[in-house]
Amino acid sequence: MRRQIPPLLYVPLVVANYLPPKPADHLLISEVCYAASKEQEWVEIANPTQETVDLTFYRIGDAQSGDVFEGMYRFPPGAALPPQQTLVLASSAAAFRAAHPGLVPDFEFYATDPSVPDLAPDPLWGTGEWHLSNEGDEVLLLDAGLTPLDVVVYGNGIYPGVEAHPGVSLSTHSLERFPYAYDTDNCAVDFRDSAFPNPGELP
Repeated sequence: MRRQIPPLLYVPLVVANYLPPKPADHLLISEVCYAASKEQEWVEIANPTQETVDLTFYRIGDAQSGDVFEGMYRFPPGAALPPQQTLVLASSAAAFRAAHPGLVPDFEFYATDPSVPDLAPDPLWGTGEWHLSNEGDEVLLLDAGLTPLDVVVYGNGIYPGVEAHPGVSLSTHSLERFPYAYDTDNCAVDFRDSAFPNPGELP
């Protein structure tokens, strides 16, 4: 008996951890530790480009716009990030040192260690302080012209055009961009729940 062949059914191919055609051509937020205490929060940024980036007047914070009561901070004049390198920004350098013996952050939001440069609150964008909510938040990296270069969203945080990561499972974990040089604007794809935070080290 001759069998009838059913018509072909075309379905989209879904590839886990699909990567864009090439690495990002701008700085990226590469790791966020938010579920610890306020003093132990830290953020890592990475430079996937081939050029050193002058961070003078760049900003980082959790204020989605200039009129919300959240924080935005400026890098000091002369700050720079070489290619394929990272910078770690800690809420408190003292608390960071205690949590990560032998490591020192590159900058801190609050002045707790005179040996670590401070980030300065930016009166042009945001009116509050740096503090990441465990339930959900947004972390924005702005260039000198106040253009968002990268935005990380997790939990119940919301930012136009960016999909949120559901968040880490334990307070000892971090959100880690993997691979570190790629950005799809879908944080659930771009980031993983890392059980072993590694500030200053790229995966």
